Formats: sequence, C-alpha cells, structure tokens
Amino acid sequence: LLGTGVKGALKGIIAEAVRFINEQSAPILAVDIPTGVDADTGSIDGPAVRACRTATMALLKRGLLLSPGREYAGIVDIVDISMPESVASLKDPKTYLVERRDIAGKLPKRSADAYKNQCGTAGVLAGSTGYTGAAALTAEAVLRAGAGLCYLMAPEKLNVIYETKLTEVITVPFNDFNSGAFHSANFSDMLPKLREQDAVAIGPGIGQSEKTADLVHALLSELDKPMVLDADGLNVCAERLDLVKNYKSDLIITPHPGELARLAGVQVSNILADRIEFARRFAMDIGKIVVLKGGPSLIAMPDGRLYLNSTGNAGMATAGAGDVLTGLIAGLLAQGCPAPDAALAGVFIHGLAGDLAAEGLGQHGLLAGDILKWTAKAIQSLLEE
Repeated sequence: LLGTGVKGALKGIIAEAVRFINEQSAPILAVDIPTGVDADTGSIDGPAVRACRTATMALLKRGLLLSPGREYAGIVDIVDISMPESVASLKDPKTYLVERRDIAGKLPKRSADAYKNQCGTAGVLAGSTGYTGAAALTAEAVLRAGAGLCYLMAPEKLNVIYETKLTEVITVPFNDFNSGAFHSANFSDMLPKLREQDAVAIGPGIGQSEKTADLVHALLSELDKPMVLDADGLNVCAERLDLVKNYKSDLIITPHPGELARLAGVQVSNILADRIEFARRFAMDIGKIVVLKGGPSLIAMPDGRLYLNSTGNAGMATAGAGDVLTGLIAGLLAQGCPAPDAALAGVFIHGLAGDLAAEGLGQHGLLAGDILKWTAKAIQSLLEE
C-alpha cells in the first residue's frame, strides 16, 4: 500500500486497511514488502500486514531478513525486473546474505594421510564453578569443527569434572587456590601453553572476578594467536576496549546484544533499533570481526562489509548454544581458515546444525548438545555439495 521508504507507525485509513487485510481468511501476497514493515530494519511500530508470501523486486530488502519483519513476510521470492548489474552495484550496500554455496569452498580440506597435529590445535580458556558445561561444549565443538587437538585450560578444582565428562579433549589444570575459577597467577604457566596452539578461545563461563579479569587482560596483551573472545571474556573487557582494538592477531568477538551494549557503553535498545548498522560501525571502529548473535546472526567485517546468516531457528535460543559457536569458529581458525572465512562458516554451520537438529527433535526441546551432535552432519552436507 505504501513505498519501501516509509518510516514509523501506520495511521488513518492505511492502518484500518491493514487491519482489515489481516482479518481475512484468504492468503495474502505482499508486493515488495508487507505494508508496515520497515524495509531497512524489519521493525514494526504499529499494524503490519502478515503475508503468506512476499514477492520482492530485484533485490532482497534487509527488513525481510530481520525479525520481526521476516515473520510477517512469509516465504520470500525475488522477482527479476531486469535491473542491470551495473545499476545494482552503484548502491554498493556492502550487505550480503550468506547461503550454502558461499560456505562449502571455505571449509578446510583434509588430506588422505593427515594426522592430528596437521589438522590444527586449539586452546580453550573456559568454565568456572557452576559453568563447567560452557567449557565442555566449547572444547567439544573445537573438535567437531575438525581440529585435531583441543587443550582445555581448567581450574584445578574442576579438572576431575572435565576428566570425567570429556573423553577426547586434553585438560590442562591450573592452580585455582580452591576457588573453582581462573586466577591471574596462572598467567606465567598458561601463556607458553597457549602460544603452542594454532588458535585460542577465551570466555565461556569463566566468570568476572577481579583475578580472572586480570588474567584475560594479560593474555590479550601478550598473545598473538588467532582468537575467539566470547561471553565473560568480553564482559571483563567492557572497561578495557583498548585491549580488543590492539590485539596483535586476528580476533573475532561473538557478543549477544547485551554483551555488545556493555562493550560499546550504550543501551541494548540502541543496538536493537538497527542491528546491522550498529554491528557494522562497531566492527569498523575496533578493527575486528564482530559476530552479533541473534535472529539472524550478523557477521560484521572491519572494512564495512556485513553478512546476514541464513541458517538457524528459534529453538537455538537455549543455554550453551553460544558456547558451541565459539568452539566451532576456534576449531576452524585452528585449521588455518582465514578469520573472515572462519566467522562466516562457523556461524553458518552452527545454524545449519541447529536446523538439522530441529527437523528431528522440534524446536521446543532443543539443547545446545543437540546442535553439537548435528555439527558433523552439517559439515558433511556442505562438503558433499
């Protein structure tokens, strides 16, 4: 009923028309975008048409891919209106949708005579009392991504749990002074071990104690290995963003909106108002790759490019899902994937594994462990393609 540039809540006769349309039992086809959905952000400020299908012209609109707009669009078809490629490229939106064909070629190949040390090693700094599951999921995901070895740094008090829980992961215990958490005194022994790895993951479930924060800060200052920084690893850097900006190697941060808000010093609402542009600007500001988790997850590059993931479902909104993602990306980094490829492939595989799990189990009972179990099948399906 209105153009794609309309902003704000519908009013008057247009709002009445939209309500009338939604009350009908007939299927609803939206042309270009459902009326009431913001074409750029997918936000809805008032009444909006709930379409069964949307035929959008020439190119996808961001609002068709972002919630809640994507739920109002239904099935989306792109209609070719003969827009010349030269015209489409003039706008240069630097915003892309990640699809299966984009990922298969980014996955590491394994030779027939490969052995574990050739397939990459990763060090994981995760877990504390009450959050051993975060460490276990992250470490196992490293191996599910194809890495040959994973070393889990463990507070000594918790090591027996990991030794019991994890069969394939190597644990490296450190003196925790009976606290069940990492301590700044671990730095001198931990740094050489992490320097032996091809990639590092820091953050899931480590807590935010002062001594743990000091350890993370020291490692960020001294390490020069490709790294994934997540969860409490990000939270303890809220006042030390300089450590993130100045990290000496490739760094991928994987915040949810709340964690990104703490890092950026803004309200969560500022991020949710336009997730794409906020993630893009933040990645450019810190000079690092930002994976903003959500529906869908976004991957923002330091050069301004931004990618929307096309896999994943609401069942993945469950404790531990983000820990699996951290491990997957770290596992790909360990195998030599360039950081942009590891971020894109890790997010896509994570969502695809969640989709495969949901097909068999449904969304409501989905657990992070189910995502982990389906990861190998997700990767295999991409390699076969």
